[in-house]
Amino acid sequence: MSNTAAELFNLSEKESADFKAFKDQHIPCSRTIAAFDMIPDDCFSYHFYPNSLGGLIEIECVCGAKWVSMDGSFYIREMPEPKDIKDEELIILIVKQLLSVCKRPRMFFQENTLEQFYAYMRGIWQALSFVGRGDEYFDLTCRLDQRLKSNNPKFDPHKPISKNLLEEFDDELDAIEYWKNSLIDFLKEEHPKLYEACLTDI
Repeated sequence: MSNTAAELFNLSEKESADFKAFKDQHIPCSRTIAAFDMIPDDCFSYHFYPNSLGGLIEIECVCGAKWVSMDGSFYIREMPEPKDIKDEELIILIVKQLLSVCKRPRMFFQENTLEQFYAYMRGIWQALSFVGRGDEYFDLTCRLDQRLKSNNPKFDPHKPISKNLLEEFDDELDAIEYWKNSLIDFLKEEHPKLYEACLTDI
């Protein structure tokens, strides 16, 4: 930060020294984005929020870390390190999310609810496959689809499950409720540990 900027934000000597240390620590972040290679200082954005107490100054690095000062007191909020989630934890989080969506689908989707729900599930699989972690989720949903087909002889095996469910149920919310209950029965019978882990959401 230049002297002019320090004067503009009315930083004390202590604040200026602390901010300089923060900036020096985060200058390497500029190398993560090509646009900042020539002017590393541009990886910081400066915000001033005036108020009756004197104003809040916030300086944010491209990495997400922030240096915040108000009336001579300041703190640094560093971005937390990404959490390493084990496969069993990941599938629990996903199943809980699907159950949550099934409980209140109108909070997530507007029209063609069932089709959007299946598109939502495909989106989860695509996101997981990008990082090489989609196999367990894909296997679980495929086996559930097979269970739905085998339990419903009227279902046309050449049609997607969503189409069969729409033909079986007049109301899309009823179809989603049936899918949710089928998932719960499937977990209870074939994945008891997963069922127990998700019991609070069931």
